[in-house]
Amino acid sequence: MLLLLDTGLRIDEALGLDRNHVDLHNCVVRVRGKGNRERLVAISLECRKRLYLWLKGGSTIPCSQHAAVCDSQPATPTATSKRV
Repeated sequence: MLLLLDTGLRIDEALGLDRNHVDLHNCVVRVRGKGNRERLVAISLECRKRLYLWLKGGSTIPCSQHAAVCDSQPATPTATSKRV
């Protein structure tokens, strides 16, 4: 959720991210958007910290703050927007 609010990414863009799209050193994520165009999107230091914890596997973010991945439903743009 923080990634969406911090960057203005569309839900489908955020769901399309892989680990190799995240550059924590430079505080950017590489996003493939409409028209299959790629762009770099800056992230805040707080978002960088949260992404680092999540990628490391030691996320301390409560489930209620990232509900899109907490239940057994698939993470699709429609299902995710309903949860948000």
